[in-house]
Amino acid sequence: MNPSQVASHLAELGPRFRSWRITHQLTQAELAKKAGLNPWTVSEFERKGAGTMDTFMRIAIALQVGYRLIEAVPAVESALELRRYKGPTKSAARGRRTRKSAR
Repeated sequence: MNPSQVASHLAELGPRFRSWRITHQLTQAELAKKAGLNPWTVSEFERKGAGTMDTFMRIAIALQVGYRLIEAVPAVESALELRRYKGPTKSAARGRRTRKSAR
């Protein structure tokens, strides 16, 4: 899965959550209040799939769709692939440190 595919999957999450919200007969404002979010945040999430994992989880819990989260999240094919999306890893410092002598 390449980065454009990941972005595509994320963009699909918003409309899925929107349909679940409508199924629960909630307005964006009502869902936002139930999830402890700003209505603008819910709107952005539904339109663009934009938001943090916290936003995602709050909305999922408020909609009581936790059991469907597995369906909503694209599968990562391997641990190496997941690591590639996390970005560069930190490495230990190389070389020796010298201490200044106390005078």
